[in-house]
Amino acid sequence: MRKVLLSSVLCVLPLIADAALVNGGLVVSWGRDAYNQVSNTPTAEKFIDLALSAPGDFGVALDENGSIVSWGRDNANQVANTPGGSGYIGITAGQSHAFALTPNGSISGWGQDNYDQVNDAPTGSGYTAIAAGKFYSLALSSDGSIEVWGRDNYVDTRTVDVHIGRLRKALVQFGGSDVVRTVRGAG
Repeated sequence: MRKVLLSSVLCVLPLIADAALVNGGLVVSWGRDAYNQVSNTPTAEKFIDLALSAPGDFGVALDENGSIVSWGRDNANQVANTPGGSGYIGITAGQSHAFALTPNGSISGWGQDNYDQVNDAPTGSGYTAIAAGKFYSLALSSDGSIEVWGRDNYVDTRTVDVHIGRLRKALVQFGGSDVVRTVRGAG
């Protein structure tokens, strides 16, 4: 068993099964293991990004070469259909679907698509950040616009706040300004 200092934790995803990405690129997980989402957690120390599904039953990690590793529940091929290759720069996970972002800003999705949360993803390039909710997803375009697709009745205020926060961070990280404004009650 490896001990990790809490001061080195980069992010914690609190769900049924929890995971953390710690300095040095190690993914650490704990909690319910009904779908091997804890016992099959990758053990290499080379990851730079981490995403867990909304219920915490599958995970996606991005390594330093831009390769994607998925583990846990595979009821909709969200693990089996993980894209191969390298060079991806971002990842996100919804309930049973996931997305990866390429350097040119194109989006690759896989997994459950019962509400068009995968097949309705924007095509083309120029996207700078991606985020996924239960049955929907979002993408931030380089022009500052945000596209949302999938089942819209699962887009609640708190979830949107979390995703917009992540998109704001991406804007600033890539040299933009925080141009996204949340207006309550304005669809």
